[in-house]
Amino acid sequence: MNYLILQGTFFRRHPLPGDFLKQGFLVGTMLLLFRLLWVGLQNACYLPESAYRESSFLVAFFTGSLPGSLLLATILTAFLLRKRLRLAETWQELDSNGTTGILMRVLVGLLAWFSAAYGFNALFGHWHWGERLLALLLAVLCLRKPAAVLPLTVLVFLIAGQFRYPFGMGYERPILDLLTGGLVLFSVFFLLSRFSRAWQPRHFLFAFGCLVATHYWVPGWEKLTMGWWPRAQIHFILPAAYTHGWLAFLGSGEVAAFSSFLAPLDRLMATATLLLECGSLLLFVHKKLTALFLGGWIFFHLGVFTMTGFLFWTWMLVDALLLFLFFRRGHTAGKELWQPALALLAIPVIGLGQWWAAPAKLAWLDTRLSYAYRLQATDYQGNLYDLPPGIFGPYYDLMTFSNFRFLCPRRQLVGPYGATRSEDIANGLFGSRQDSAVFGMEPPPGRDSMERTQKCRRFFDLVLRFAGREAQGGGPTLLKWLQPPRHFLSFSRYSALPAGTAIKNITITRVTGFFDDLAYREIRHTPIARLTLADNLDAP
Repeated sequence: MNYLILQGTFFRRHPLPGDFLKQGFLVGTMLLLFRLLWVGLQNACYLPESAYRESSFLVAFFTGSLPGSLLLATILTAFLLRKRLRLAETWQELDSNGTTGILMRVLVGLLAWFSAAYGFNALFGHWHWGERLLALLLAVLCLRKPAAVLPLTVLVFLIAGQFRYPFGMGYERPILDLLTGGLVLFSVFFLLSRFSRAWQPRHFLFAFGCLVATHYWVPGWEKLTMGWWPRAQIHFILPAAYTHGWLAFLGSGEVAAFSSFLAPLDRLMATATLLLECGSLLLFVHKKLTALFLGGWIFFHLGVFTMTGFLFWTWMLVDALLLFLFFRRGHTAGKELWQPALALLAIPVIGLGQWWAAPAKLAWLDTRLSYAYRLQATDYQGNLYDLPPGIFGPYYDLMTFSNFRFLCPRRQLVGPYGATRSEDIANGLFGSRQDSAVFGMEPPPGRDSMERTQKCRRFFDLVLRFAGREAQGGGPTLLKWLQPPRHFLSFSRYSALPAGTAIKNITITRVTGFFDDLAYREIRHTPIARLTLADNLDAP
């Protein structure tokens, strides 16, 4: 390509504006194509539920959908043009500095791990071994050949598509979107670099750094626009997390005391949160700021984990990896990103991240009220066990968050972990200290509807399938140990159900937790359902 417009006399006389416009054009093109490819993959890889009930959903994708057929034709065309497109290029040939290769191998390894070792999905009754093995094979190829990242990216989207059923994507997906976004962004860079050498590895590294920063900037900006700082009651999230099972091995008095201890620190914690999130706009302004934010984000996540059980270990790993890659001795990756043109360009790129990256807007108001749905099993000897989220395989995040409002006709005031975006509800609960005041704020029970009935049936079916499988032994123990660490942790209040235990029935109860500044109490237990497993249940 001949960028004459970027090489005129004006730009030679004014190197900073000229370089800024040139880098802006190259990076902007990448981000525009990134957004188009991201949306395209989400739509193209949205297979019908019936496809995942087959032993191989790849067959349904390639033979039963137009996107699959087009992709297959594209793969064949690329194979025929492999020399012209330099598809045999190695990581060293792509980036002699080695930075891109290290970063992408880590991202590929993590996503291959999640795609190949997720728990058995009893909802569809198949292991999908072919897709799991293909993910591992492509990951091995990615160790040597960058071109293998492209088909792996498509496969990652296809595998993740099954978790849209039955209630939409779980809460883990927005976290993994950072890793998946890295694969999509590299795929765009790799394709552009096949047609012009104007796109260099530094452009990808810069764009990926901006992608990481947007995952902090967007929540920070959302907090600013909703007036979060003066209203933040961060200490409320600890007893709310306790309702969901975090730190369940502690007594309620200990949790209340810890939360009361944190209360005077709310403004300090809120200020630090906004500085770390909104300050991400300046990530590439200076190398000291780069180190400060990457290191600060890691400690920020450790603090969040302590209070909520949300372990964003993949984000922490990416932050630590960038810190290592940008500052390792004898390499120039970081220095190239701190050039004036890119440092200046990073501000609008990160600031506009809501539109080109669209990360989750992690902003809410914490309240003293919380709801959770507690599942317990009784065996034939009358012993009571908790059904921990871990037995639900790839749906553990859904079960941990317990966002099943449709199960109870009595409406909820707040969402999972006591979160709300309503200032009126947050203020009303803040001024409430008595149970009766809280109950008076709750809206009247809603009417039954066909949609609610269907959702309840789907939920009960999900519970019975996974509980039935656990009663039969829970599947291969080795695969359980090979699963990636969870992002959302919780503990059982009673003994967790041992694998192979004969289950007589399962009870589902909605628990309402309340923290009144002095003590934490479970102020209401609402029975939802009592499910029965047959002795000879054949779990899928």
